[in-house]
Amino acid sequence: MKIKSIRTRVVKNPLPRAELGGLSWHVDLASTIVEITAEDGTVGIGESTMSRGPEQEEVMAKGILLLYAPLLEGYDVDDIEAISHRMWLYGRTMGFIGPMSAIDQALWDLKGKRYGHSVADMLGGRVREQVNAYACSALKKSIEEHVDDVKYYVELGFKAAKLSIGRGIDEDIRLIRETTSAVDGKLKIAVDANGYYQNTMDADKIAAVCDECDIFWLEEPLPVTNVAGLARLNRDFRTPISGFQSETSVYRMTEYLEKDALEIYQPRLDYCGGISHSKRVSVLCDANHKRFIPHAFGSGVKFAGTLQVIASAISGGWIEFPVLKHEGGPRSYHAAAYLKDNRIFDVNETGQVTIPNKPGTGAELDKDALKDLQVAEYEHTF
Repeated sequence: MKIKSIRTRVVKNPLPRAELGGLSWHVDLASTIVEITAEDGTVGIGESTMSRGPEQEEVMAKGILLLYAPLLEGYDVDDIEAISHRMWLYGRTMGFIGPMSAIDQALWDLKGKRYGHSVADMLGGRVREQVNAYACSALKKSIEEHVDDVKYYVELGFKAAKLSIGRGIDEDIRLIRETTSAVDGKLKIAVDANGYYQNTMDADKIAAVCDECDIFWLEEPLPVTNVAGLARLNRDFRTPISGFQSETSVYRMTEYLEKDALEIYQPRLDYCGGISHSKRVSVLCDANHKRFIPHAFGSGVKFAGTLQVIASAISGGWIEFPVLKHEGGPRSYHAAAYLKDNRIFDVNETGQVTIPNKPGTGAELDKDALKDLQVAEYEHTF
């Protein structure tokens, strides 16, 4: 069964601009949806994003058709491994892996729909039906606002949350101490520095306070280029060091493992090479006794695919769940307005998400909703 066509759509998700706070460079959470159609008419969907606005996202949508669509010419829709490797060989020379990630997701979704199985089943089977969700906002709010947030997360039933740090040593230390004190052990708190600290002397001070306050994990305390520094922090402090969201394939994991740089690996499904590479990261986590907690902040199609990988990952168990102000309420996924039955991704009162057991990833586009959210559309026919 050959690939008939590939379509890209630029879509945006409505979200109050004020809620984006420090991430003001995000505009309407635009993303690029990829639809791959087989000769029998079955359609698989994937998604990636440049983390910018709709105009910049069109670069992704056009790039997929101009640069990556020709690589799919003549392949069978089930040739995911061969297609994935060919795309990676091409994409690594350009540093433009987002398109590969979206196409890979779409191919797995398409295969699941053709054979009537969930992606998790095709990845080896499900080891869990539900996954713990940790709350986050990914925003640099005031310390007082973060204190209010963590109390609210406890009320909603979450068992863990992640807060953004990276505003200076003194303020970060105060944030960590005040938020952990506010929940008094009722909520595990992780913190994400997004590579803010440029040297291990500063990162040491944050890691020491994380140990003091029993922080769940310390994410990217140093730039990802400083693998040796991450390894030293991971060795010298009790708090688990996490990262890997900025890496574009499983292959970089070799250096991290050799240096024992991380305890928790967090690939982004829409950036690291899609479902194929995310699954490989999870297997290496299993083999090396590490935790697999992939990033999931962003678009709904990516969230659906991430759930499927976690369902099949022995070392999984947690998924990122943004709690933002939007019409669906705090328990519903914020960036799924263009998906049918998007409430299947809701977090329940005990802080868990039930993993869909439907053909493919469980995500289906709502064509009516797309009428208001779609910005552009392009197609390549083979």
